[in-house]
Amino acid sequence: MSTLSRVPGLDFCLKLIPTEIGVIAVDITPPLSSHPIVDAENVLLVAHGLTGGSHEAYVRAVLAKVTP
Repeated sequence: MSTLSRVPGLDFCLKLIPTEIGVIAVDITPPLSSHPIVDAENVLLVAHGLTGGSHEAYVRAVLAKVTP
């Protein structure tokens, strides 16, 4: 069994943030539609490596432990 298949899947929503030099793409879990961010709520930013993304097993493993 591969490492990827042992890591749980997560639901994401994609948020595009335009800037002067381009667009920043942010995947948010749990999706804002099911869990809106409220005032004074803690938010965790997980940054992947240069060629990675939200699909990476190590990113999903961290998020699976810290998200509802």
